[in-house]
Amino acid sequence: MGDDATNLEVRILNADSCVLYEPFGDEPDVSAYVRGIDSKKSCVVIPQDKNLDARALATQYVDRLGKGSVIVFAPGREFDHEGTRYGRGGGWYDRFFAAVPAWWVRVGVSNMTRVSEVSLPRKETDEPIDFLLIFDKGFWSVEKVGTRLS
Repeated sequence: MGDDATNLEVRILNADSCVLYEPFGDEPDVSAYVRGIDSKKSCVVIPQDKNLDARALATQYVDRLGKGSVIVFAPGREFDHEGTRYGRGGGWYDRFFAAVPAWWVRVGVSNMTRVSEVSLPRKETDEPIDFLLIFDKGFWSVEKVGTRLS
């Protein structure tokens, strides 16, 4: 196991809570990964509802989860190794990330085929991720990306 995977696993173990997502059919289900590390981890789930107001839900989760350590898992259509995440084009997770505390750890979740070897253009409103959790051929791998976390 690499240092990045250990770092993420330690963060999950030490986190007060996790924010998961309800995956669409083409997105990896990260809940089994989290439960495999900490079967009793307190988690909330972002439902599949494109009409949810991202900022309002973020405020609700901040109120509910308090000022503790939280890890947010976010799916995406494409990622790069600098922490850029492209979603489904609506900016929902960018608005969500902008409305939660900066210390909440952001983990992008993807299949290997959605990781770009070249840097993706990043708009000013694009919120970066901290780790990339990749599901490939039945296994998970982790990469520390971006520069938000030391």
